[in-house]
Amino acid sequence: MLASKKFILPPDFDWQLWVDRWDRMQERYLVRREERFMIIANLIQATQPARCRILDLGCGPGSTMYHLLASLPETQVIGVELDPAILALAEPRLKRFGHRATLIQSDLRNPDWYKDIPLPVNAVVSATALHWLNAAELANLYHQLAQLLTSGGIFLNADHVPSSIPAVQKYW
Repeated sequence: MLASKKFILPPDFDWQLWVDRWDRMQERYLVRREERFMIIANLIQATQPARCRILDLGCGPGSTMYHLLASLPETQVIGVELDPAILALAEPRLKRFGHRATLIQSDLRNPDWYKDIPLPVNAVVSATALHWLNAAELANLYHQLAQLLTSGGIFLNADHVPSSIPAVQKYW
């Protein structure tokens, strides 16, 4: 499941407690978070084949991945995350989905972050990660995603990413 350096949780570590804490913290930042997950799953289901591959950028402990895997039973979801400790929380959370869940440790700011991503990718999603990237990094990432996505693929970002364009910022 994990394609990177392995961070080992201590024995008897209550990973579920920490995942729940993470989710509660994220709910304060991302209003109506569960509703956003549902909308993402519905949009993917409406626009992509049932057996599709989804890439989750900045997957954290697998919150979005869990929802997508549970909602879309024929999909494969690949989570990319920089922090090995957070990935260690995602592993037990996503274990029940077996080979349908893949975790990759990589830095989205690195030009070759996507080298381990199996292609094709039908959908790219993110929930609370891309706001950490500056404008140049975000533009580069968007260019890379355009190369990774299949024709007709979809990119859905549930994050609050600032824009220097006033009209975009107003509606964001």
